[in-house]
Amino acid sequence: MKIERERPYLAIYCIVRNGDKVLMLQRSNTGYADGKWSFPAGHVDEGESLTCAASRELKEETGLDLAQSDWIFRTIMHRRTADRRIIDVFMEATNWQGRPVNTEPYKCSALEFISPANASIELVDYITPVFHSLSENVVENYLEWGWGNNND
Repeated sequence: MKIERERPYLAIYCIVRNGDKVLMLQRSNTGYADGKWSFPAGHVDEGESLTCAASRELKEETGLDLAQSDWIFRTIMHRRTADRRIIDVFMEATNWQGRPVNTEPYKCSALEFISPANASIELVDYITPVFHSLSENVVENYLEWGWGNNND
């Protein structure tokens, strides 16, 4: 008997700091969490490394170029939604240059550097623990969301 195994969706999130602020984008016209803020992010393609995916997504969404060697691991989140299981990997840019540009205005209404201490912005729900922990420069190595734990 063959056992079906779940294949979680793999997503990458790009943390780009400018002093004490972090680059965030405001979602729009996507049908999911429109109006809320998140890090530049996207899926990891089949056969693509995490650092390659981070560099690709950052370039696609902000125009910033970053070498694969300029990423460091920040945290991982195992997330559950109604229809899928997701592994979210958060990487931080260590050596970036240039000026970010909103290259996807059809699904991003704003791109700004925002302080993680700013409690007034509305974040995509599962982004909240990662974003606010950046103000203390401490991020847990592993997070869970949507599993009925007290954190979601």
